[in-house]
Amino acid sequence: AIVRAIIELGHGLGLSITAEGVETTAQFDALRKLGCDTLQGYLFGQPVPSARMQDLLAANGAVRDDDDPLPGEAAESAEALAAP
Repeated sequence: AIVRAIIELGHGLGLSITAEGVETTAQFDALRKLGCDTLQGYLFGQPVPSARMQDLLAANGAVRDDDDPLPGEAAESAEALAAP
């Protein structure tokens, strides 16, 4: 009843609802039936060390290599932040 109320309240406020810590298919099924928008947890994937995550993102084109220059303003901002 509490989970249903939280989901309904969030939707009533125009929010997208994410459930964290989903570990079983029973939890998945119940949350989807209640209208939860996004689910995350061990059911979908185990935690990954940051170095491995960087490799996974790079392999899927989600991050640049360190040697890739940043475009225009982003490069200037990065240089300004790095300056002593």
